[in-house]
Amino acid sequence: MKQLGWLSLITILFILPGVGLAQENANWTILHYTAVDNDLEGAAFNDYYEMQTTGSGDGVNIVAQLDRAEGYDGRFGDWTDTRRFFIEQSPALPVPDIDGKRAALLTFFVEQGLDADQVNAELATFDDATIEAIYTNNNVGVTFEQTAVETLGEVDMGDPQALTDFIVWGVENYPASHYMIVIGSHGAGWRGLGPDYGNSQSMLTLPEIDSALGAARAQLGIERFDIVGFDACLMGVTDVAVMLEPHASYVLFAQEVIPGNGWEYRESIDAMKANPDWDAFQVGAAFIDSYMAYYAGEGARTKVDLALVDTAGVPALLASLEQFAQVVAVDTVELLSALGTARNNSQAFGASLGDRADFYSYIDLRDFMTWFSLQTTITEEAYLAAQEVIAAYDRTVAYSQSDSRLPGANGLGIYLPSTQPIYEAFGIEYSTQSPSSMTFWQDYLLRFYETIATELDGSALQLQITDVFTLGERGSSLDTPVIFFDAGGKGVVDLSYTILYLQQDGTQVIVDNSPISYTSLLPTGETVVEYPNELTPSTFTWSVALPYVSDGSGSALGLPQSSSASGGEMSIAGTFVNAQGSQPAYLIFDTATYTYQGMLAIADNAPYEARPLPGDQFIVDLFIITPEGEVQSLPQSDRPLTFGLTPFTINFQPAFSGDYRVQLAMSDLAGNRIVQRTEVVIDNEGVDDSLRGFTDTNEGVYFQYPFAWGESVLISNDDGSLTQLLGDIEGTQSLAVTALYDTEAETALLELVETIADEAGEIVETTLGGLPAYRMEYSATTDTGAIVGIAYSLFQPESGAVLVFTIESSGDGEVNATLESLLDATLGLFAPL
Repeated sequence: MKQLGWLSLITILFILPGVGLAQENANWTILHYTAVDNDLEGAAFNDYYEMQTTGSGDGVNIVAQLDRAEGYDGRFGDWTDTRRFFIEQSPALPVPDIDGKRAALLTFFVEQGLDADQVNAELATFDDATIEAIYTNNNVGVTFEQTAVETLGEVDMGDPQALTDFIVWGVENYPASHYMIVIGSHGAGWRGLGPDYGNSQSMLTLPEIDSALGAARAQLGIERFDIVGFDACLMGVTDVAVMLEPHASYVLFAQEVIPGNGWEYRESIDAMKANPDWDAFQVGAAFIDSYMAYYAGEGARTKVDLALVDTAGVPALLASLEQFAQVVAVDTVELLSALGTARNNSQAFGASLGDRADFYSYIDLRDFMTWFSLQTTITEEAYLAAQEVIAAYDRTVAYSQSDSRLPGANGLGIYLPSTQPIYEAFGIEYSTQSPSSMTFWQDYLLRFYETIATELDGSALQLQITDVFTLGERGSSLDTPVIFFDAGGKGVVDLSYTILYLQQDGTQVIVDNSPISYTSLLPTGETVVEYPNELTPSTFTWSVALPYVSDGSGSALGLPQSSSASGGEMSIAGTFVNAQGSQPAYLIFDTATYTYQGMLAIADNAPYEARPLPGDQFIVDLFIITPEGEVQSLPQSDRPLTFGLTPFTINFQPAFSGDYRVQLAMSDLAGNRIVQRTEVVIDNEGVDDSLRGFTDTNEGVYFQYPFAWGESVLISNDDGSLTQLLGDIEGTQSLAVTALYDTEAETALLELVETIADEAGEIVETTLGGLPAYRMEYSATTDTGAIVGIAYSLFQPESGAVLVFTIESSGDGEVNATLESLLDATLGLFAPL
């Protein structure tokens, strides 16, 4: 007995100074380097909860080094130093029913300082889906039941030595056949990861990660780690893959901003346990599938992607890219248009960050090469060089998934600023931070933009406003101005309009800004955004509406920004303010439904999805032009918006009466810019603010429709005709007008209804807007359910076209009679311009 007692004591003494019990003959050790001594602290515990609900075991070790921040999350002991963990299994908490989730949310928000009665009243107004989303997004029900195996004190997680020490410690104490290293923090591509707020904003740069991994491999005698991944935003760029090529067999990362809950770990690790013979590719693919499934379901996010890169393909990819750069450099002048068009149409990342997307300038490499290859003006040698890059890319990106908001995301991006001034402004440090084997790309960019600056002097840019059309003497929300202009140029990358409200003191307030895109059909069938080389007559219509952001009690005028690359999102710039300070941030809204999608903030040049607590604020920026011509952002500090349970909303209201300046601007690859201006007077006094006007100067048609519906959408039909579609946000009501030529009004009505209806009534002769017309009722079943509709057709004598109007309502009831009466009362025809 004495001997057994001494043996037990020896065993205890051996375990206490060490670490948690490693598994013998483990298949995998996952080493999670969690650098969240910053505003990601709270979000990290969702990942740890997922890890602990599966826990180490069944051939998988999970070890982590977690550095917490001060002030962001007070749960789980609220320690702020750095600790190491062997993640052991702790059963998941029972998932409450919807009533239980409401009760848990009440407790959570009361703990955040909100009044219980107020919270209860708000929660009662939310449907079950909203409750589910709030519960998930705030990580309510998450626990952290782990005991540190080592407490390190405050560690600078931006120090490469800290990363090396953690990897060596993890491998030596938790050996396995395979190793997966995950670095979690803010990410910014080749600009690195971090910061560590507890250590003077210390960042992990790519050169530092390179040295840390190299030192760890040298100490451990490991040729390559199986997977190195980044649970961090915007890391899916070629430079990161190139840096990791000596250190890892596979790289796992995202090209886009990663949602606040990060990767999905529970399902991924469970799959690893269930398949002990999986190799690195299968493990990486499982993480991708689980990630996409989570955000398609429980996590409920759009605009997400994740990719697995096989570093064995990186050398060949670099060689093909270098060859492409050499070929294009010879004919840069001749290829400017093709290169510019390819850049304009390529999938960009971080595009929801408004103008700040230019700071990152990451586009999908394969998408760029594809668009370049489709250009009819390129040489055969350039085409073949681009195709070789695509082939090498496909051999390198082993597996990639993205959702419909990122249609051109294929797994690996490239740094390619859209213009020479953007490169000069933001790319100066690129040569110091990107790997040395990317020197050829650094040189290419330098030569490319030098050539652009030499060849494009701005003289080819042509822009002229020719007319401003309104039905009356002044514009209004019922008489929206149509601006006529001619535009054309070489190497054009941007054409946009800006609406400025002219104040008495000479200050101009920017109230609307939007790109004007030209689309054309390539011989291969793709629709491409391509600006005209020759002077081309064009128009756009200003809606005479101003956007306001509301928190439910107050509102502030905002300036939505969007682009073709923003994936159906628009952003409002401002400042996020909480107890820890303030950061530049962007409210994100869906462009189709205007629903609030969340907020992206900027932490030392790294974007992330911020999770504001009730009581945190957002200060919306106005943008003005001073009398001296200087553009300034003006925080509306007197109108702070406060976060609560109810999501922010954005709504459009008729513009206030006064003098406005319409400004058109065109710029080229070299940053040359031409601007044209005209002024228009808006008089909305006494105007019915529940309605807005529709004016089509091409067909010479005008009518009014509900203001809340927003602007029309132009649809190209298979027969070559065009349809202007209007509808409510919910998709329950719509009004469309289609212009058809070389046909009779009755025939056009029959043929159009036949294409959309399951059942149709008789054609009736009638009038619409006091003009002879034909009318027909119909019904149909679509992918979204049953619809009922009324169609009218009439002849437009001024244009020779037949106009067909359709008014539809969802369901099997009756068409909204008010819409029909409104169209009849306000329809007017005029000579097309």
